[in-house]
Formats: sequence, C-alpha cells, structure tokens
Amino acid sequence: MSESTTAESTLQPPVLDNAEALPSPASTQEETDELIYISPVVSSLSIEARPDPSPACETCPLAMWHATKDDLRCFCGRMHAIVWRVGDSPILKCDGRELALLQMQQRQGQEGG
Repeated sequence: MSESTTAESTLQPPVLDNAEALPSPASTQEETDELIYISPVVSSLSIEARPDPSPACETCPLAMWHATKDDLRCFCGRMHAIVWRVGDSPILKCDGRELALLQMQQRQGQEGG
C-alpha cells in the first residue's frame, strides 16, 4: 500500500449505518434474563450519575471505571486507553466487549461443567 493511499484512507472517518444491532452472543434474552456483567462502579452510582446513553463499556469485563467526586471515566483494558469521560460520545458497540463476554462465558462454562 502506498503512502498516498494510506494517507487518503485515513482522512475520512468510517460511516456507520443505523441498521439494527445484531444481538450479542453473550447477551441474548434466550440465554439469560439478566446481564452477564455490569461494572460494579457504574452499578453503585445513582441513575442520574450513570452515563446516558449507556456505553458498551458499562457491561464489559475489560473496562475499568473510575469515579471521583467530580468525574467519571473508563479505561479500556484491551485498548489501553481512557475511552470515555463525562461529556464524551459513548462507544455503543465494541468487538472487544463481545470477545470479553464470550471468553467470560466460556470460563464460566468450564468451571460449572
């Protein structure tokens, strides 16, 4: 790939469609009636203090949430970066979350069976 092709391809952000999201293999209603995982930090917050809309990170086992008196932020263990702060647009869909939930389910299946 030439440098000009690489530079041209990185100038435009990807266009996301508004298609209906595919259900996560880890969170389909057929498998369970409750969430597999939710951040203990986020779940301890009042409804008013929680992110709205809820980011994918809220239910990701790799997310590390930090709450202070004045701020709430999320560090992603897979991307090794802070991926959400109050006022940021949330990540609504994430392959890292799906893989982490799938791995979590597989470990639980191995331990239980």
